Amino acid sequence: MKLNFRGILIFLLTAFLFLCPGIGVSGQEATDAYSPEELQEDFALFRSVLEQVHGGFARYSSEEDMTALFEKARVRLNAPGTERQFYGILAPLIGAINDGHTGIDPSRRFDRRLTRARIFFPLRLRFLSGRAYVVENLTPTKILENGAEILSINGASISDLLAVFLPSISSDAHVETSKLRKLGSTEYFCGLYALLVEEVDSFKITFRNPGVTEVGSTIFAGLDQRRFARAERDHGTPRPSPKPPIEFAMRNGIGELTVRTFGSGAYSAIPYREFLKDTFATLNQEGAEDLLIDLRGNGGGSDEYGKLLFAHLTEERFSYYRWLEVRSDRFDFLEKEGIKDPLPDSSRLKKNERGRFDLSGHPNSGIQSPVRPTFRGRVTILVDGGSFSATSEFTSIAHFHKRATFVGVESGGGYYGNTSGSSLRFSLPNTKLRVRVPLVRYTMAVEGYPKDRGLVPDHAISPTIEDVLAGKDTQLEYARKLIESSRGE
Repeated sequence: MKLNFRGILIFLLTAFLFLCPGIGVSGQEATDAYSPEELQEDFALFRSVLEQVHGGFARYSSEEDMTALFEKARVRLNAPGTERQFYGILAPLIGAINDGHTGIDPSRRFDRRLTRARIFFPLRLRFLSGRAYVVENLTPTKILENGAEILSINGASISDLLAVFLPSISSDAHVETSKLRKLGSTEYFCGLYALLVEEVDSFKITFRNPGVTEVGSTIFAGLDQRRFARAERDHGTPRPSPKPPIEFAMRNGIGELTVRTFGSGAYSAIPYREFLKDTFATLNQEGAEDLLIDLRGNGGGSDEYGKLLFAHLTEERFSYYRWLEVRSDRFDFLEKEGIKDPLPDSSRLKKNERGRFDLSGHPNSGIQSPVRPTFRGRVTILVDGGSFSATSEFTSIAHFHKRATFVGVESGGGYYGNTSGSSLRFSLPNTKLRVRVPLVRYTMAVEGYPKDRGLVPDHAISPTIEDVLAGKDTQLEYARKLIESSRGE
């Protein structure tokens, strides 16, 4: 597979910054440089762990391509550099793995400094079709209206910024919907801007207000984390109360099930299994022919919860996972680095014909049985870029077995699975950058779909900024109309 062009672009940009330490380096950080030897030491450990421990290291690229990309990074570490510049080298390497459970964060010291720095602008954003819109201006001066399109920040166009940001954001496969969703957080967007572009305390923003052709510009003074929170409190819309993790209701003879998370910790007051049993019993008692399941924003959680939901939708025995595997049954080099070996019990590992080690004992492995009550009617499922991990596992199985019609935008997780389960978290010895490496490669029992995509809905429906500002749920409305149009056929 060819290397991602944007990944190469960001690599070249950050490498250039790295070789020119005076560019874009601010204040205290300019004197906080690491020697080439220290950076090489950190890079060697970073590379070794990813290549030897990460369960899905070359899932979407060849080993040769990944080796070449890492080698190009290594040979450029020949001059002193700051933590921020080093992060700019490593983040796109993490992004090139194309696994959303993999991550890299600044050191805790750097993180604390950023929370005190004035790196945030007072706007809430939403990215739609590659464009950035303001959903809320958190200042008393509304020169920049809600719904305005942001065209540039400090002279850099949004498209140029996305070309820098997107390759450095980890996500499954080559899915961008999840990346754009993350950028909708001002804290996340501004944090990346400070790490990958420049650390500044003011923002010149050009914009176009809704309904006008003229381009305006304004300058916002940067806010630290505390002042940003105050701006939200004083000028933002109060956030709604938390909703339950799962809800069900009958609406015009249609069952509507919303599952906001598969995280088991959220179900202390609502037993998940019992809730599903009651839900599907009600559907049968009501004689419902249609079920609408809303999984938007469901970032996953318990693997078994996804399987259990599908088990209520089928009358046939089925396979859920094809393989669960790790790269090795031992990582001796970790002990030398003072890192605790994260492998599960060795009795659960057995070498397979693919040169890896199968992990046994997972409740979703092997042939699975349907669970009663069973729903036999039509199923429509809503997904978006926040539908990730265990949620994407469920949607892949439901799609492969032709059990549902899908509405929304591409799901955030890869169709064929992810790398997650047990993970290794460690800090690099000199820069103290923090790395998260998942061990277990999950492969779903599906086939016949593009390798590098999430689930692409049968009906691609994306809201406009006008819909967002009006609180209009176009995806839900479309799904309801779609169901109504099919009733009686």
